[in-house]
Amino acid sequence: MIATVRDFDLVSIEYDGIGIQVALERDHKVTAVTVWGPDEDEDPDVQALLDGLDVFRTPADEILAHAAHKGWHVDNDDPRAPNLPDFTLAFTRDTSQEVPRDEDGLPVHLTSVLVADEKYRER
Repeated sequence: MIATVRDFDLVSIEYDGIGIQVALERDHKVTAVTVWGPDEDEDPDVQALLDGLDVFRTPADEILAHAAHKGWHVDNDDPRAPNLPDFTLAFTRDTSQEVPRDEDGLPVHLTSVLVADEKYRER
C-alpha cells in the first residue's frame, strides 16, 4: 500500500488494483472519496458495490437502469459523468485505456465513483 499526501488536502492509496483518493478540507475533515476501478487487464479481489452490483464489473447502463428502477434520480445529462444526486454519488466513464466501448464510444463499464457530502459540488 502506497500513501501520498499533497498539500494536506488529498490522500491517495492503491490496494489490489483499486485506487482510492480522499479529499480533506483544511480542518482535515473528509469531504469526498473517489474510488478508481482496476485497469482492464487486472482482476482484483476488491469490489465496490452499489446495492449489490459491482460498480466496475457491471456494465454502466445496467448500474444506471438499476438505480432508475429503484426510483433513484439518475442525472445522465453528461453521459461521461452520470450521477445520483440524491446520494451524492458521481461516476466517470472516461479512460484513455483500450477498453470495450458502447455504440456511442463510451467505456462499457464505469471507471470511477465519487462519494461526497451534499455540498461538494457547490465548492
